[in-house]
Amino acid sequence: MPNTLLVEVLAYLIFLPVIAAFLWLAGSMLLSRRPPEKSVVRNCHLALGTAFFASLLLAVAQPFDIGTEAVLGSWFVIGGYHYDIVMQTDLIAVTYALFSTLLLFLICSFSQRYLHKESGFHRFYLALLIFATGLLLVSFAGTLELLLVGWEIVGLSSIMLIAFFTTCLLYTSDAA
Repeated sequence: MPNTLLVEVLAYLIFLPVIAAFLWLAGSMLLSRRPPEKSVVRNCHLALGTAFFASLLLAVAQPFDIGTEAVLGSWFVIGGYHYDIVMQTDLIAVTYALFSTLLLFLICSFSQRYLHKESGFHRFYLALLIFATGLLLVSFAGTLELLLVGWEIVGLSSIMLIAFFTTCLLYTSDAA
């Protein structure tokens, strides 16, 4: 049985860099101080790369036949029932996280060149980091509540990414 402390630390390493990169970019956009494109891409690469390698370490650290539940805290308590933040780290969750973080890393790399000097560059990376957070929540959800929260985040961020593409098409067709 793998060490639950190691699983909890790796679970934090999967989520915290992605959330920190999102908060950094959202905070700078709210303060109307857009960071340079290279800084945005570097932080996105760092966050998604850390999530990928933490997922890889999680795959190596535990046997493939069992999964470990890591309780990362509690949302709130109502009466005798408490909503825990539980991460399920079985083979399916780790595999899904590895593929999704690798794919998001490649999207981040491709978008750097594709969206260079676009007006919505920062908005796209913000939506991409929200999408990454939702995908990671869906892959590691140990409770139905957490799965539904992750699924809603994926759905809303997908709409934002589709709207971003549609908005870019409208601006380019008006300019032509």
